[in-house]
Amino acid sequence: MKKAFAIILFSIGFVMFGQENRLEQIDHQVNSINSNAELSLNEYDWVKLTGITTDGGGILKVWMNNNIIHKIVE
Repeated sequence: MKKAFAIILFSIGFVMFGQENRLEQIDHQVNSINSNAELSLNEYDWVKLTGITTDGGGILKVWMNNNIIHKIVE
């Protein structure tokens, strides 16, 4: 029982404190994508893509490089 309790506590600690570094890595990746001047921006009309008319319309923005999508904003 003590081993199971110790394993549970270790797992909880690992999950809680292991996320800090991962969030910094994600922020770094987002910043590198946003500052990359080599990416080309393509904009698509949402109504033409889906055939669904929305109240304010919509534009799908896609940042690409060599046919690899790096960022999408709706």
